[in-house]
Amino acid sequence: FNIKYHTPSDETEDDYYYARLVAGKISNVVNKQFSFTFEEGLEALPKVIRCIETVDPAMVRAGVPLYILSGKIARKGFKVLLCGEGAGETFAGYRLFEKFHPSLTRDCDEF
Repeated sequence: FNIKYHTPSDETEDDYYYARLVAGKISNVVNKQFSFTFEEGLEALPKVIRCIETVDPAMVRAGVPLYILSGKIARKGFKVLLCGEGAGETFAGYRLFEKFHPSLTRDCDEF
């Protein structure tokens, strides 16, 4: 499953594009895609803040789509969801981590 804010965008800047690309390379994967509107995001905002117990912009920004996606998935009957939130941090997937450990880029290239 993946979700995005409903707005026109360049296809290659869109998570949908990459999700379809990856799902097409893996057998037995069905990729369901959802979008949400500004109104849906606004409606979810107080609920997200209450759930995550912070108004930190980065946390709220990530929390709103995940909250909406979780609701859409739950309505389809799913009870457990494993998500990729935090994978960039766990596997040093962002360029900003290079300044903390410069060999990360080199090691990843060799991997």
